[in-house]
Amino acid sequence: MVVVGVNDAKGMTGRRAFRSGVAAVAVGARERWRAPAVFGAVPRMDLFPALPWPLRPLLGLRSRYLDAAMRDALRGRPGAVHAPFPGDAVGGPGFFAVDGFHPGAEGYRAWARRLVPVCLGALSAPVPDPTGPGLL
Repeated sequence: MVVVGVNDAKGMTGRRAFRSGVAAVAVGARERWRAPAVFGAVPRMDLFPALPWPLRPLLGLRSRYLDAAMRDALRGRPGAVHAPFPGDAVGGPGFFAVDGFHPGAEGYRAWARRLVPVCLGALSAPVPDPTGPGLL
């Protein structure tokens, strides 16, 4: 399970560099461990209550932009899966920790409910031979 993107959104990492990094992690997991790589979606930063205006919508756009780049980098890549962010659960009591930036207990539960089935599905699928197609 790989969760990346918040620091990349904050640091304004470019699309090409972000896609390249995501692809390298997916390929590395496949080559080194013959294991699937499940990538959690880049969290929707426009939903983070701690971020002030106008930073919240700006980072929200960046996080969605990088999430689209992640999906593009993983599309057609054997053994690599994108798991959606539980945006529909955001805003409920306890979703965010008291800092308004990190997930709280309910946030982690909501995300886990989304991630566990994706991880189990990825683990039950055969991982293609790392010397075959689908490398960088």
